[in-house]
Amino acid sequence: MKKNFKRIGALVFALIMTMGVTATVFADPADLTNGKAGELYTSENEGAKVDNTVSIDKQIVIFNTTDNTDVHNPNIAYNYTINGAGGDFLITDGDGDQGKIYTGITTALDSATKSVTFSSADTTEAGTKGAVAEKSFEVTFNPDAFTHAGIFRYVISEADNSTGRTAAGIARKGTDVDRILDVYVRVDSNDDDGDTSKTDFVIYGYVLMTANSSVKASNLEDGDESMKTNGFLPDYNAETGVVTKGDYYNTYNLQVKKAVKGTLADKNEDFPFGIALSNAAITAQPVVELAGQATGLAAFAVDGTLSVGNGASDSTLKLKDTEFVTITGIPAEITSTVTEYNSSYDIYKPNITDTAVTGGTATYTSANVQPGGTAVISAVTGTNTSTTNALIAGDLVLTVTNEIEIVSPTGIVMRFAPYVLIVAAGIILFAVSRRRRAA
Repeated sequence: MKKNFKRIGALVFALIMTMGVTATVFADPADLTNGKAGELYTSENEGAKVDNTVSIDKQIVIFNTTDNTDVHNPNIAYNYTINGAGGDFLITDGDGDQGKIYTGITTALDSATKSVTFSSADTTEAGTKGAVAEKSFEVTFNPDAFTHAGIFRYVISEADNSTGRTAAGIARKGTDVDRILDVYVRVDSNDDDGDTSKTDFVIYGYVLMTANSSVKASNLEDGDESMKTNGFLPDYNAETGVVTKGDYYNTYNLQVKKAVKGTLADKNEDFPFGIALSNAAITAQPVVELAGQATGLAAFAVDGTLSVGNGASDSTLKLKDTEFVTITGIPAEITSTVTEYNSSYDIYKPNITDTAVTGGTATYTSANVQPGGTAVISAVTGTNTSTTNALIAGDLVLTVTNEIEIVSPTGIVMRFAPYVLIVAAGIILFAVSRRRRAA
């Protein structure tokens, strides 16, 4: 019996020790602090000092109608202000310990304004499910500027940049533009500077939240994990590609292919082309990638236009049979007009076929084009929908086929035409006379 009790006691002791070790593993201070915004602070870290600088992220979700496509990021700057938020109330952490919230002291900030800039010099490997482009700004605090211990609350606000988003071709869902940053300050018991005439302070934790300043209690408990964040991040599902809140950038691709067919076709003829892209509202000079008969990078002008070739006899863009040009990463809402110049000595009929991955269409002339004439194709490209972040239309492939058939020698027809008319008249006269006799 005693042996059984001893065994049970040993088992219980081992279980308690295992639980203690497990609790210690999950409460590793390195996983809870180190100056990371959004990390949950509990008393388990025993107030360990953290960095005086905290990083705040800003993200844009970038889409393209073809997967694994390198898209040049939009050109846009986001500006932020940091101010002390209303405090003077208590909060309770997950261990039941309480702390007092105070209004953040602005003199403890290195700067009350911050900004991040996205640039077309950078690319993101995007696709139909999207990919995140990220930039960060840092906020540095001076612990010596705090006059007492406590939790100091700041509100970080993103300035209205609706004009900048329009100019960059960026769409947004929601109006979530504020973040709450709580900074945890305690007395520096080590008194590192050796000055005993005043009390020194250190920062031992940060929590960044999406909640507004009216949220006072329980903002550190386990049930409120969803409030914590690392910055101005979209509510985005990478598996479905759905953005329910945040900024996103839809792009598509355009390919123009050349084909020549018919009994009189010259497959070595270089036909001049022009591709004009435009949207007067998109003025932030996005950059696209060119491949095929035109290569390299091309940037839109400040009036929202971009031309590849001019569609005239001296165009720098020329396509012969089987050749093509591809433009990658065009912002949604930009439309394109393709012009082909007939540089040959023949009259041909342009036949345009279009293939759109997501429903784009094209309108074009089907009339015969004389030498020196032009055929114009207006491509209807993409639009951002208001209910989803899907790109409607876009990813257009235009195949421009010049059909030229040999012309029959018209002189043979004219030479025998009088005799054909005489024979026809004789047949008609014979048929009429037969009817009269029968009557």
